Amino acid sequence: MRSIRVDSSGQLVLNGTAIYFTLQEFRVQPAWDGGEPLPDPPVHQKGLISFTGFKQPAYYVVREIFHATAQHDARDGG
Repeated sequence: MRSIRVDSSGQLVLNGTAIYFTLQEFRVQPAWDGGEPLPDPPVHQKGLISFTGFKQPAYYVVREIFHATAQHDARDGG
């Protein structure tokens, strides 16, 4: 079973799970709402960076998590 939880230190613990974030909003089909409660087609509005370039508050949280995560370069086998 896959799960996401927060441990006692406030860190996300991922058990066999991936988190997906749309980094930037993008254009979609004219009538598509994508599950958005207040859609504004034809723009997908769930991105961390708005279509106009505004960075949502969650962008900074995701940026900190990304920079704190060890990155591996597949080109060197790691």
